[in-house]
Parts: sequence; structure tokens; C-alpha cells
Amino acid sequence: MIDVQEQIDYAIKQTWLYDIKRDYENKWLLKEDTLVCSFYFHLRNTLGSFMDENNLKIITEYHIPKNNKFADMVIGEFDEDYNVKKIFAIIEFKYKGSKSGSDRIPEDIEKLKQYKEIHNNGQFYIADIDEYYDYTFPDDLSWYDRRMKWGKGCFTELNAAHIDSSEKIGFYVYSHNDMNRQLHCKNKEKDIHFTK
Repeated sequence: MIDVQEQIDYAIKQTWLYDIKRDYENKWLLKEDTLVCSFYFHLRNTLGSFMDENNLKIITEYHIPKNNKFADMVIGEFDEDYNVKKIFAIIEFKYKGSKSGSDRIPEDIEKLKQYKEIHNNGQFYIADIDEYYDYTFPDDLSWYDRRMKWGKGCFTELNAAHIDSSEKIGFYVYSHNDMNRQLHCKNKEKDIHFTK
């Protein structure tokens, strides 16, 4: 039997590494809203009939009443009135253009921590395209601070940035959830998918 949580996790990571990278290369992503739309499109197509078989829905800008915040994307099981039965994944998106140095990642990580306090059994993702900063491999690959114990076993970073002064953007997955570890970035040449 297929584990629903693990299948969703695999689809999210694959969508980031291949579909979103391709859309970025083709200049179909302009800002955060187009990133969210593209991710929804590809994830929905990837999961296909699996969503129907498991009564899953993908909802963007989902209101979480307990903390009065809106999650960028939620994948879960909902009733006919869109009341949540079970949340499998919550994703927060960021797109920092080449002229925008603002850094709101820590705020989104704090939002994900709050969501975990409400929906303890889900997985939590930050999806970030950063055209502004240059990351150093392996030191700058992760936003996760080891002191953030809440994320162990349930947090994954989907990142894209310039790495080691490369002109190209590298897409990679940095997992703290131990699912689908074959997609986790360990090796620069093998696990970072650079744009053309």
C-alpha cells in the first residue's frame, strides 16, 4: 500500500526539481504568485488520479482560523464544505528577484512553526527562489537552524539560488523530514539542478 504522506512529499520535491526549474528556465515565473500557480498546476498533474483516490485537494491561500493566517498552499483531505479532515502538507512560497534584497524567509518559517502547533501530523515546506544572494556550498544551503527543534522530521526546504558565484540558478531540496532522501542535496554536482 502506498503511503499517502510519502507520495505527496515525493511529488512536491519532484515538482520543484524538474517542473519549476523548467518553468523558471522558460521565463514563465515572474513573481511569487506565478510560482504558486505553476507549482499548483504541476503538482495537480503529477498527483492526478492519486488525489481522487485519496480524496485530496490542493488549496491556495487557505485560511487557518486558529492563528488567523493564510497558508500559501495546503494539500489535504477536506469534506464537501472544505473543512479540513487532515492536512498532509503546507507550503510557503517566496520569490526574491534580482533587485530585491528583502528577506522574509524567517517570517515564513515562523508561520510554518505555528502551523505545526495546530496541525501536528503534517509536513511543512518553504519554497524559495532567490535571485539576489549568492550562496556558498555547502554552508549556505539551509535556512534551518539546528536549534529549531520543531522542524526535525517534518520540515523541507525547496531552494533555488546562485551557488558559488554561478551565473546560473541551482534548484535543490534540503530535507529535514527523512522522506525520499534520494532527492536531498548532498553533492553539488549530482544533487543541484542548475538552469541552462
